[in-house]
Amino acid sequence: MLFYQTLERLCLRVEKSVDALFDLAYINQTHPQDLLLILENGFYHSTIQIGKEQGLHNLSPYTIGPGEIGLAENTQYQFYDNYRRNTVNKADFILKVHEDESIQKLEEMSIHLELFVFLKFWEADRIIKMLFMLTQLIKKRPFDWHFVIEKHEGTGKNKNRKGIPFIVTHEVRDQLYDSGCPIFAFLLECIYDENLRNAAAHSQYAFLGRYIHIYKYDKKQQEYLLSVISYERWEEHIHLTILLYNILLKNIDKYNTLYKEKALGKHYGLPLRITTPEGKEQIENYCFNGQRWIWYKNTPQARR
Repeated sequence: MLFYQTLERLCLRVEKSVDALFDLAYINQTHPQDLLLILENGFYHSTIQIGKEQGLHNLSPYTIGPGEIGLAENTQYQFYDNYRRNTVNKADFILKVHEDESIQKLEEMSIHLELFVFLKFWEADRIIKMLFMLTQLIKKRPFDWHFVIEKHEGTGKNKNRKGIPFIVTHEVRDQLYDSGCPIFAFLLECIYDENLRNAAAHSQYAFLGRYIHIYKYDKKQQEYLLSVISYERWEEHIHLTILLYNILLKNIDKYNTLYKEKALGKHYGLPLRITTPEGKEQIENYCFNGQRWIWYKNTPQARR
């Protein structure tokens, strides 16, 4: 259940944390439009590069736009948006849940759905890429056009860590503690729980006595290890997750507006930096025509 009292209680904390993340990324970026590349989803399209090498076209593989992960994100937005609009009064609900068995079953069904929301959020490529890129900008590193989740894995004591769990805990949370944004790192530590994510993904949990019992199979011991989280603690997790999503969207809108205002009326638009894996850089101009962003070379003024 989403309680509007809990959302109100936690909102300012999440807002301060996410605002700090975006503001520091904007301040620390080593090129003034690197944050715009995060907002607009810049990426390297290997299929376009293959066609170019085969002489089929002369298009650049460095692409901006929704792409596959952006289209998926638009669909997920509809799901999140419908869910976050349904809030109830916590005091009324708690009073009923202790007296009415049907309300208890409704609560369990709600937690099933919330675990699905939690899983979808932490499996979303767009979310993971955005958090990683914002961290890169805070660390004064260029936007990574060649970012691929599956290529991220640990070394040394973290050699068995890879993909999303490695990115979230080591390449975002731990790096932000070290790079000047501990307020967001701590928020992430309070929200992201790998055991919960895995339990939701593999249906390895049970509801017993107003606790979520999480079963994790240990290959070395060849048995399930048990951990528990109270419904009250889960309430914090899911409300923080929903608020994180809301305020990520708020900051995306805020900085999109800033860049649009910055670009309006400029003949060549704004310069964007493209950085190759070898460290070579090239600049391409990006224009806002009042309705959408477009490469300068594709604008009417460039063709004159």
